[in-house]
Amino acid sequence: MYEYKFIEIKSTSFMTIHFEEYQDIINEEAKNGWRFVNSLPVKIGGYGAITTLSLVFEREKK
Repeated sequence: MYEYKFIEIKSTSFMTIHFEEYQDIINEEAKNGWRFVNSLPVKIGGYGAITTLSLVFEREKK
């Protein structure tokens, strides 16, 4: 059985999709035993730009 963790990150730019910290978050969570599974758009701004992503992590329950 697995447990899941969701971390939302916001775009750092108004006009373009730019998520600066996602690599740092994925690497930090991996150090803590979480495996990156997927990213999902959570909020969409004007002109269809993704403004918030949810990073999905999993690990086996202990």
